[in-house]
Amino acid sequence: MRKKRSWMNALDPLQLSWAHALQGETLYFRGAFAQAREHCDEGLVFYDPQQGGADVFLYGHDVRIGSRPLRALALWHLGYPDQAVRGADEALALAQELSHPFTLVFTLHFSAVVHQLCRQVQAVQERAEATGGVLLAGRAASAQGRDVAEEA
Repeated sequence: MRKKRSWMNALDPLQLSWAHALQGETLYFRGAFAQAREHCDEGLVFYDPQQGGADVFLYGHDVRIGSRPLRALALWHLGYPDQAVRGADEALALAQELSHPFTLVFTLHFSAVVHQLCRQVQAVQERAEATGGVLLAGRAASAQGRDVAEEA
């Protein structure tokens, strides 16, 4: 007798990871912070390091990193500011390793928000300045690309 596969077994782990991350994001913005945190955690469980980074160019950022800042914000709303700061800092470290500008700016922004909620002014300023640096580097690279194209 042939076993039936559940719908979860039929899906790609990366798709499951994204599904949970997006559900977590939706729940966060609806104010369901505990459920948002749970879905962000579930998304990380399904994340497959073998596929790591494959989603960056498809979806704009890495789900392993993208769900962590919202998880950190949910932790703050649930009354765990220390865990929120640790989570935001972990997300930022991962984003810096990836070196993908959009993911880095996204993570810097949400990390700054977590630090702002925790009244850590110096950390907020550092993240704001780092965001500006990434944006300026992107503009410079874009201008350089235009110059090269015009010369051709």
